[in-house]
Amino acid sequence: MGHAPILAHPDAVLGVSHRALFYAAGSIESAIALYLLTGTDDILKCALVTWLALLFIAYRLGIYLLNPAQSCPCLGTVTEALPFNPNTLDVVLKLIVIYLLSGGIYFFVKKWNSQPHFKCRMQML
Repeated sequence: MGHAPILAHPDAVLGVSHRALFYAAGSIESAIALYLLTGTDDILKCALVTWLALLFIAYRLGIYLLNPAQSCPCLGTVTEALPFNPNTLDVVLKLIVIYLLSGGIYFFVKKWNSQPHFKCRMQML
């Protein structure tokens, strides 16, 4: 929502402005967070977290394939205000995505296997 010059530049992967990309990503993340807080379907919650992590991985893969030296602009210009090395933040973000993906898959499989319909189908096979 700021006036940083990077917001007007097109994103290398998707071709839209960083401003539009940040709005879209923020909207998707907010909608998922709202469902995680208020939703009742645990399997859908796990699937949404897994899907979001896969989107993050696909985007980072796109950045890597287009320009391996470029870092992810995921945090915008916030990295300039933080007292951390940008490379350290990049590693931390990658670890968070791996955590989201592995947790989402683990709990999805665990919840799916605990569902009565799954056990019934397996007995029929």
